[in-house]
Amino acid sequence: RTLRSGLPFFPGSASNRFHTIYAGDLARLYFRVAEAGLPDVQRFIACDRTPVSMRELLATFCGEAGIRPPRLLPKWLVYPPALLMEAAALAVRAKRPPMLTRAVANTFYDNIEYSGEKARLLLDFVPTTPWPESIRRTVAWYRERGLL
Repeated sequence: RTLRSGLPFFPGSASNRFHTIYAGDLARLYFRVAEAGLPDVQRFIACDRTPVSMRELLATFCGEAGIRPPRLLPKWLVYPPALLMEAAALAVRAKRPPMLTRAVANTFYDNIEYSGEKARLLLDFVPTTPWPESIRRTVAWYRERGLL
């Protein structure tokens, strides 16, 4: 919705990298975990093997959706308002967190890279949908439901 609104700016760094995973691959992992019957509580990270930059992800999503990609705002412009929103929420004892917090701001600027090796080693699970294809399918899903 934010991108569709034509907002010309978006928080984020051109160089931060993070992992994605297609919903269908995630569902496959859930089934693998259920079928494996592993003892005790197990935690798995579901992610593509290769991280993608926010710039690449936004450009691909916007290209598929026919939306002009927004320009990325530097962290020094986003972080202070996040701090002020947190302080205001704390001052009025808000029941809900503010729309923007420092933690949320950090997710737009920090590298968030993980390893999905445990899922590969214990469950022989490897995501099969490359991230550009997952974006294409996701945009199609949004369109089919009138969300884009």
